[in-house]
Amino acid sequence: MKKFIIVVIAIFSLPFLAFTIQKEEDQVIETYDEGIVYNLGVFPDNLSTDISSRQEDLIYCIFQGIVKEEDGGIVPAICQDYFLSEDNLTYTFKIRNDAKWSNGKNITAMDFKLYYDSVFKDLEYKYKSLNSVVSVKTTDLKTLEITLSKEEKNFLVVLSSPELCVRSLDDEIMDYKDNYKEIRYSGPFKINDVLEDKIVLEDNINYYDYSMIKAKKIIITNETLNERALAKFDEGEIDILISNVKSEDDRLLIENLAKKYTFSETTSIIVNEDSDIAKNDFVVSSLNNIQGASVIKKLKLNNKNPSLRDKSEECQGEYRDVVKLYNVDLDENNNISNYIVECLKNKGIEVENFQVSDEEFQSICDEKNYDIILGNLEDFPEDNIINIPLFSSSILLCNDKEIEGIYVNSFKNVILEDIYTKNSKE
Repeated sequence: MKKFIIVVIAIFSLPFLAFTIQKEEDQVIETYDEGIVYNLGVFPDNLSTDISSRQEDLIYCIFQGIVKEEDGGIVPAICQDYFLSEDNLTYTFKIRNDAKWSNGKNITAMDFKLYYDSVFKDLEYKYKSLNSVVSVKTTDLKTLEITLSKEEKNFLVVLSSPELCVRSLDDEIMDYKDNYKEIRYSGPFKINDVLEDKIVLEDNINYYDYSMIKAKKIIITNETLNERALAKFDEGEIDILISNVKSEDDRLLIENLAKKYTFSETTSIIVNEDSDIAKNDFVVSSLNNIQGASVIKKLKLNNKNPSLRDKSEECQGEYRDVVKLYNVDLDENNNISNYIVECLKNKGIEVENFQVSDEEFQSICDEKNYDIILGNLEDFPEDNIINIPLFSSSILLCNDKEIEGIYVNSFKNVILEDIYTKNSKE
């Protein structure tokens, strides 16, 4: 059995990790005709921006952005090149001449302007840098300019997100299951069929990078029961699976039927056990009342799995001092921390939230100079802490008999375009 090589790459200042399982250089590649089966769990109701992170794996298959992530960096996608002005405020994108919708018609700068104008405002809660957008305009058929009010170092990363993969607003994306044949696709695949238990994707022959698509057919399934999905994985009916049933996962690993990769760690409220608030039952109980499911509903953080926690009874008490809350300064972290602040203030607990750099955060954690932080339990294996989990981790399983390599980007999305199978076409 060939070994997998895991390459972990940090993208800009994001604390997310991207990894690639690479194929060996001397691998003999052939066409894989039967299709890769990926269990998505739940099919999206629509193809808009308001779907879960797992469902966004489908979006990356059928739509593409103006730029994309590749090997941990940002590279041109539907644009052939982009330029940043000397003041770091204006991005100019040149759309590829060979960029086409799946129906063969050209993708233009106006397609991006219309799409961005329709979604930027709605996504500001999730991507803070979009608040800095001053204008989006076209200068000709193939040139798009985006001007910001201030420099945003991660702006290109945001443009590579699944929500900003371009799609036509005139198409029936809200009712794709009945109208998938009428939709114009900008990504490497298009929907060929939608059945009750599967979505069949076939390669988009008008995709600008068509020759580089590794697998020509993807079958998306919707088995929601972990145990049943794992049984199908065991029987070879599913090739790629997201799971959290650790005991069964371990059995499969022992039998060499799968390779396991943890790509989503547990997000927790970490309480410094040496702090005064750790001794205050009122504060700790109030923190325990903040549930992962509540955060998702409030902030639309669809890319996390809520932990199974029962909401405790309403607690009574007081805390007179100011609670110091720290988190790494990233959009999603800030949104969650802001929600934590809101919840505690509703209890009469005053909170000061510090949104800091990676380096500052690490120093604060090392010196234990905090009351509470938003972080990963894995970063505090030996510390004296109280852990209040908000979200649980996810495990990616790949069928070792069929899958040679796969890429997971910094948004924790599985990029099915970049699958290497034992018989993929290079």
